[in-house]
Amino acid sequence: MKKTCAFFLFFFIFLCSYSQEKFVIGVFYEPEPRSLYDLYSNSGQIGTASITELNTFDNLKKAKINLLLGQTIYFWNYQFYRLLIDKILIPLEYTPSVLICGKSFTHPSVDKKFNTDSLKNYLNYLEGYTKLGYTNIINLGDEPIPGDTWAFDNNQYIKKNYPNFKTFINLLPIYYTGFNNNIATYKSYLDSYENSIPHFDKIAFDFYPYTYNKTSGKNNPNYDGNLYYITLALMKSTFTSQGFLSFIGCNKVDGVRTPTNSELSKSIFCSLAYGTKGILYFHKLPDASSNLYNQIQSLNTYITKLIGPIIVNSTCQTFHSNYDKTDTNDPNLTILDHNSIIKRVNKNDILFAIFTTNDKKKLGNDNKYLLIVNKSLTKQTDISINLKGDFRNLIYLFPHYSNFDENIPFKLNNPIDTSYSLGLTEFTIDYLEGGEGIMVKI
Repeated sequence: MKKTCAFFLFFFIFLCSYSQEKFVIGVFYEPEPRSLYDLYSNSGQIGTASITELNTFDNLKKAKINLLLGQTIYFWNYQFYRLLIDKILIPLEYTPSVLICGKSFTHPSVDKKFNTDSLKNYLNYLEGYTKLGYTNIINLGDEPIPGDTWAFDNNQYIKKNYPNFKTFINLLPIYYTGFNNNIATYKSYLDSYENSIPHFDKIAFDFYPYTYNKTSGKNNPNYDGNLYYITLALMKSTFTSQGFLSFIGCNKVDGVRTPTNSELSKSIFCSLAYGTKGILYFHKLPDASSNLYNQIQSLNTYITKLIGPIIVNSTCQTFHSNYDKTDTNDPNLTILDHNSIIKRVNKNDILFAIFTTNDKKKLGNDNKYLLIVNKSLTKQTDISINLKGDFRNLIYLFPHYSNFDENIPFKLNNPIDTSYSLGLTEFTIDYLEGGEGIMVKI
């Protein structure tokens, strides 16, 4: 049985520093087979985008999507790419980055190296669009297994011949059978990519906790552990400016089930608490009339306008209120840290992240922000937190994401109520919905 009385914080910690222009929010774009090809008529003239297609991109724009992940069958065709930008994105005044699927240019062999002859003409053509603000990112491939070298070879080719393009690789989660649940093997796998020379510009990993394990019939375990191993690799890397991106399952596809609202929030806020620099939704966004789409739109707006700029320009320490073996199978991840500014919290299943800003021009000098996440899928109320030191009149609460309105200027005007005794400052968060996170400035 869990205890709800105050207890010392057990936590695991990482420290890493990143810097990038904006928080990445991406999604796959997969048009219907004829929807854009019909724009190019038999006479060779460019047609008009369908209302359905324009609505699709308008919904992506409203959801603050700033990265389109291209599918193999479409994004190898420069004519398609031209139509996409000229006839849809430019008229909508929409300038997301586009992830080009380099898999289309690999040899049909085991090594998966680029066929440079076919790739060369395509990239030479696309370079012109970088001047319009469409930053092109080359997807080098998906989920290389341990021992594969093709991703490193392809990365080196792009860096050497097309320095204007960024490179992207998506890595395996820890539950891949080839790792045999061996943490050391998985850490070694991550280290090889985080320390690659030349480095990868964007590294992602896809871990879908809310897909059913075929053997056990349960959700995939060790989500927090996977986030922790990723950040450990970054901490040891000399290229920590790249950060990492997190895939988030948001609908039913390829064994991934549609998450509940609480599960979606938890996946996103836990990733944020580990300092992720981007959220990539898998596979498509839900229908624009659905409750889940509305939640994604609210979350993305909250991240883009409010807390994302803090996260991408900060160092981060991450820790848990208690060790829960359903989150991770590695008990060594949870340790007591006597240097934390947080003394205790009166609830279980709380995840904390302390962000210290390192961009003085944008965010001021040594500002600290605390992200508080309810890992439980049910609502928790009256969450009391004790900080070491005197923080009276120094703690400012951000709004809940569901209450944030981007059209109303937001300022941290009034500090929240606190009490101070025996070297500790106590404050209370009235509630956090299941999976929800909220930030305070301290």
